[in-house]
Amino acid sequence: MASVSLRHINKVYPNGFEAVKDFNLEIEEKEFIVFVGPSGCGKSTTLRMIAGLEDISSGELRIGGKVVNDTEPKDRDIAMIFQNYALYQRMTVYENMAFGLKLRKTPRDEIDRMVREAAKILELEALLDRRPKALSDGQKLRVAMGRAIVCGPKVFLIGEPPSNLDAKLRRQMRFELFRLHQRLGMTVIYVTNDPVEAMMLGTRVVVMNGGVLQQADTPQMLCDYPRNLFVAGFVGSPQMNFVDAACKAAGGKLYLTAGSLELEIPVEQVKKFTDGGYVGKTVVLGVRGEDAGATLKALTQSPEAMKKKMIHIFDKETELAITSLS
Repeated sequence: MASVSLRHINKVYPNGFEAVKDFNLEIEEKEFIVFVGPSGCGKSTTLRMIAGLEDISSGELRIGGKVVNDTEPKDRDIAMIFQNYALYQRMTVYENMAFGLKLRKTPRDEIDRMVREAAKILELEALLDRRPKALSDGQKLRVAMGRAIVCGPKVFLIGEPPSNLDAKLRRQMRFELFRLHQRLGMTVIYVTNDPVEAMMLGTRVVVMNGGVLQQADTPQMLCDYPRNLFVAGFVGSPQMNFVDAACKAAGGKLYLTAGSLELEIPVEQVKKFTDGGYVGKTVVLGVRGEDAGATLKALTQSPEAMKKKMIHIFDKETELAITSLS
């Protein structure tokens, strides 16, 4: 397995559209990294640049410490698993897994040994004579992984699952991916637009929007300490609710007021608000309800309930996080 380094990566198309802007990320060996964001945020473009399927406009990409900007995809020691798994329908599972080795002119006995070893790891031994149409989606994923594993890649790149997969199949796929990562300890970069899926799978989750990396952190840190309003509203369950609050000074203390809520800012946090020029201005409060039906409007009408929760405070103009109170 290998580390992946993306430094100041940009993707600009001939028409001037900036798909990815100054993307910086260091991925360690054996991490399971998930790129997540709304459609068109640049996550799939970034994955394709790592794979070598898209040219990098500027910046430096390293895999295993080696600069690979101009390296052909086949020479990058990566495995790309596409949305539809790209299995050959007329070939058996065995033949699909052996295909890449045959192209490399690997000796037949070596191919057989490597395919059967991978099949044992992936619990595919009983399926080697089947064709893809006789497999479940979870089994197809394992075959695609097996075809990659036998070629010894340093990094696995996995495209976004088909949008027409039902919830049960998506859960099955998540389980298969999680299990394989735990067993094989491989470096994985996975793309999805589903924040729940991202938080379940990733050792770190990379949130993107408008071609910009918003925050890269563990699922817990993303929930507890979102960097800005977009991250706060996009990830986490239940979804965060927002309301404007006035920052006021009275009797030598600072307060945030919203509805019937009057929240005193702790002494150790006051400097952030005074130095930031927030006194007399409006900020944004964010809080997660205990369930999907708990709205922030209801919470602001019940100050005692509000004070029992972690409250996130954001700059209304820049949308950046100011602090969190608990």
